Amino acid sequence: MNPLEYDPTYSKNPKNLRNYIKKFRKEKGLLSSRRIDKLFEFIQPGLDQQTDEVETGGDEEIVEKVGDTKLLEEGLKEVPEAKVNIMWTFLTINFFNETSPIRGLETLVNENFYSLFTEFPENKTFLIPHNRLFLTKGLKQNGNVLPGIRSIPDALLIVYNKNRDNPLQINLIEYECYGERRVKLVEKTNYFNGQIIPQLMKFASTFSIVTDKKIREGTMKEWSDKIIKHIYSKDSYQEKIASWIKELEPGIKEQLIAHQMSKLLEDGFRKNLRIILVIDELSTEQKDTMDNVIKAFKLENGQSIQFKGFVVRLEQRINLIDGQTEYGISVQ
Repeated sequence: MNPLEYDPTYSKNPKNLRNYIKKFRKEKGLLSSRRIDKLFEFIQPGLDQQTDEVETGGDEEIVEKVGDTKLLEEGLKEVPEAKVNIMWTFLTINFFNETSPIRGLETLVNENFYSLFTEFPENKTFLIPHNRLFLTKGLKQNGNVLPGIRSIPDALLIVYNKNRDNPLQINLIEYECYGERRVKLVEKTNYFNGQIIPQLMKFASTFSIVTDKKIREGTMKEWSDKIIKHIYSKDSYQEKIASWIKELEPGIKEQLIAHQMSKLLEDGFRKNLRIILVIDELSTEQKDTMDNVIKAFKLENGQSIQFKGFVVRLEQRINLIDGQTEYGISVQ
């Protein structure tokens, strides 16, 4: 990072802010300011007065922890970008439900997926947001599929990382929404325990060694074939995935790309699977519970199926305050 380029995440650590200011003054040819050095040492409520050692030109000095408003104002004048300035104010409102074409969580997330989830770069991921494209294999009895034994994920995300042993990670995405129908705590709790947890467990069990190998293999083959068919439905899809295969195997013949793609997809289902829950409300305790439940399901290589939860909220604009800043605050 350029010494004068401020990273907003530094605001979480007073020492980082202090060090940034010292770099700022050095680059500008300004004298060191002991008052500014002391600015970002705050008293923590409930703790005894403490001291902290700070390196300044090789010498150690004891810096008192202070909470002085005037010092804060002085520091912000020198480094105004350290202050959180608000661009928008928002009102948090409920999604109508999961699938509403106007105000549905799944609809809006799919439409804005890559803007929401920056950890999934578009050139290294492939999103299939068709919730009827995949159907898990069901158990049959007397020729009839047993109810409640198969389920459909809302979307599928393939994440490519050439540095992994299994470069294609398969992510099964489930969208859930309390929305306007479930507003009471007891309604949300019952829905989480009675619907969401069992649903995600079905996804995990489908590809876990707890499921009969023949059924598991059949599902992997069927899903891989559907993915490849979908990829070949559009030139841009085909070009993206082909570029991954060619990066892994330079010089591979064009007619072998689909075969290699199928092999890597099936390896992903067997050895590198994750379940993602996107929901409008999820407590830390619920997330930990879900993580433990899903990790109990093992893949063929002995590794656990992974879990990740995201909370997405719908915000309605109240006011535009400053179009040049980057933060917003909301009220619920």
